[in-house]
Amino acid sequence: MAMKSCSSCHKIVPMNHKCPVVAKQQSAVDAKREDKKIYKDIRWRRLRVEVLEYQEYICLWSLYVEGVIRQANIGHHIIEIIVDESKAYDITNVVGLCKDAHDDIHELYKTNKKETMALIRECNRLWDIGVRAEGIGMLSNSLIRSD
Repeated sequence: MAMKSCSSCHKIVPMNHKCPVVAKQQSAVDAKREDKKIYKDIRWRRLRVEVLEYQEYICLWSLYVEGVIRQANIGHHIIEIIVDESKAYDITNVVGLCKDAHDDIHELYKTNKKETMALIRECNRLWDIGVRAEGIGMLSNSLIRSD
């Protein structure tokens, strides 16, 4: 197994090492984020469940963009609440996603936020008008590439 020296904890560790020192530092930074209070609010918890139930716990990004069916368990704010806190409890600003899709979307936000948000809104629109199994992968050609 390939090993390396961790620059944070200074131990010899496997290449895929996730340093607990870095994790603790990141956790401290995250705890200070202004938007964290919203995620503890009962209104957010209720809204998240309402969205997930409406979507039948299906990740819309996976369904329409990736062409696979995955279970949604995350409520994602299309317009991030750190950008516009007034959208925190707006049901039209929330979509249910699986963790992989959520991570992918946040990466896409770094390179092409406007188009990524438009694609998520289109996923919501398709669900709202009743497009289900026949829509699997229908937005796959819309994937934003950062080539």
